[in-house]
Amino acid sequence: KTIQKALLLGVILLLPFIRYYLAHPGEAAGQVKRRGSYWSNENLALYAKLGEFFKQYALGLNPFYWYFKNSIDLSRHIMKDYGNGLPITIPFFVIGLIQTIRNIKKPGYRLILVALLVCPIPASVVAIGMPRMLWMTIPIAFLTTIGVSTTLQWIETRGRLRPALVSIALFLVAAGSGVYILRDALVNGPTWFQDYSLYGMQYGAKQVFQDVVRVGLEEHPERRYVVSPSWANGTEQFVDFFIPPQLQTRINLGQPVNYLKQIRENNPGLYFVSTPDEYQALTKNPMFTDIAVEQILPYPNKQPGFYVITLKAVDNIDDIVKAEVEKNRKPIEEMAMIQNQQTRVFHSPIASGSLQDVFDNEPESVVRVTEANPFIFDIYPTTPLSTHQINIQTGALPKFTVTIKLYAPGSQTPVTYTQTFTDLPPDPLVSILLDRGPETSTRAYIEIKDELSGESSQIHVRTIEFK
Repeated sequence: KTIQKALLLGVILLLPFIRYYLAHPGEAAGQVKRRGSYWSNENLALYAKLGEFFKQYALGLNPFYWYFKNSIDLSRHIMKDYGNGLPITIPFFVIGLIQTIRNIKKPGYRLILVALLVCPIPASVVAIGMPRMLWMTIPIAFLTTIGVSTTLQWIETRGRLRPALVSIALFLVAAGSGVYILRDALVNGPTWFQDYSLYGMQYGAKQVFQDVVRVGLEEHPERRYVVSPSWANGTEQFVDFFIPPQLQTRINLGQPVNYLKQIRENNPGLYFVSTPDEYQALTKNPMFTDIAVEQILPYPNKQPGFYVITLKAVDNIDDIVKAEVEKNRKPIEEMAMIQNQQTRVFHSPIASGSLQDVFDNEPESVVRVTEANPFIFDIYPTTPLSTHQINIQTGALPKFTVTIKLYAPGSQTPVTYTQTFTDLPPDPLVSILLDRGPETSTRAYIEIKDELSGESSQIHVRTIEFK
């Protein structure tokens, strides 16, 4: 009867997932692939995938990962010089684990042990990391508490100490440790790590959008702001969070090169917010002059974090823009390995990464277009490519359109597919089923367009895979 009741409870708890899976049948697998899981790597054999799974699972149970500094977690997910747990509590965890194993026949203890062993499994499907392992703190906390309780009982029995005094002492130690750690985080935390950019702490949301942009929009009705989006994931979400709806029409995300028309008009109410690297690049850009720094927002380490600037266009801006556009958008020719063959590819100029990074089926490798929007890839294989499905993973793009043109052998008329995607998570992986053929193609033209930017953008592409 107990097993029957447990199975019934398990089915009931599983119902929300079943409902979600039926409504979105490919989403679970898509999420795994989107995060670059080894399970989606077709070049790995099953035994290699299983080996990686058990490696990650063992890491999730490894005390060194939990109680000492590690190089696995991102800087914004950890506290410098701390482990994910306090080393001083290790003895209590061990005592609690021993007590739990001794009492494994009791359901309460058995449940804690099961939870401890199960928690690393979901994270092990991709890779162990603190955000994916947060629930592990629950069984660890239970086991540590059991260890503390067992230790206190032993002290009270052997040391003949009054339980009230022991409890007060424990409270003072725990509370004092908590206050110390809180103070350390608030006082020293902002300068624990010095990288405040996209791949670091992503600092500046409140300082930029609330303290500068919102105040400027409220106090100056004629003012507009263009904020760089390059320093955080999902920067567009900050607009809705910090800026009232009635003011949002006067704020945009982008770079000065996206607003040349307004700059040419010498609009005195147009302000730009740029990162230090972007500001330095602007000072060397021949398109702009009279760059005036209106305000500098410092990082917590007192170094310049953001520049609030105004600028003007040079007199011969049209000639410079025309030459720059031709240079940065004219496709160039390179060779890349696609479906095990060297393939000729015409593509938009790339600012970072290499063409092969697009076709290596490795989500961790990424390329960024110089400025072209759309980002194009015109592919001419020696042997026709198999084209039943195309998987494309980009960087964060709130709204983008993919256009694919496929040319069957001997045909000059393409079969065209177009699909627009919105509100996807960061680094989305999209799959386009090429159900109207052709099964093989002697030419494949792929166009990725950022629908929220102008003629220039900084589109990132992680993978393009033909299936």
